[in-house]
Amino acid sequence: MLVIGHRGARGLAPENTIESMDAAVKAGVSILEFDIQITKDGIPVVIHDDNLKRTHNENIKISTITAKELSRLTAKNNPVPTLKKVLDIYWKKIPLNIEVKGDKAGLPTAELVSKYCKKPADWNHCFISSYKPSELKEIHKFSPHTRLAMLHKYNSFKFILYRNKINLFAVGWHQSYVNKAAIWLANKFGLFTYTYTINNPKSAQKLKSQGINGVVTDFPDIIKKNMH
Repeated sequence: MLVIGHRGARGLAPENTIESMDAAVKAGVSILEFDIQITKDGIPVVIHDDNLKRTHNENIKISTITAKELSRLTAKNNPVPTLKKVLDIYWKKIPLNIEVKGDKAGLPTAELVSKYCKKPADWNHCFISSYKPSELKEIHKFSPHTRLAMLHKYNSFKFILYRNKINLFAVGWHQSYVNKAAIWLANKFGLFTYTYTINNPKSAQKLKSQGINGVVTDFPDIIKKNMH
């Protein structure tokens, strides 16, 4: 079972920062997971919320400022990196799970990643994930080689409807909605299966016994240390 660092490793350093990603790599994660929003000038940036309030105590929406303004606003307090910066550092060094959060974030994200993919096999270094089938379909239309992950809340079997419509590589479930039958079926279809956010080693062990391929965690050091 693979350990996937959540927003880098948000239990070890401020989430979605280069510091957090470095901490995740140091802890030995197999995959880095992080989130994407889009700035006013169309630049993919690495932040979970669409607003700076929770992470930076500034009530400003990401979509209302440029990437340069965002960089200036956060420079002294957990700088928000651009996706380009993250790709420049980690591309081909560790697999990336890029979750598109913002409205219409999928296409700009895929367009940027495509610049790092000189051949179809290069897409194997990442996958792009989303709750929104519309985003995944738009990405697939732009680049059929892009490996996609469908995230699930509520309906644990939604992936069945889309597995032949897009290049579905993985299925991710919120921990409240994952179940053994869904894991079994997705694995049978040859999909990579993972769940989030798992910070309890006993929960991780149980999921492993049910056949899950990976867990997303804030504390990769603890999960790795306690896995059997």
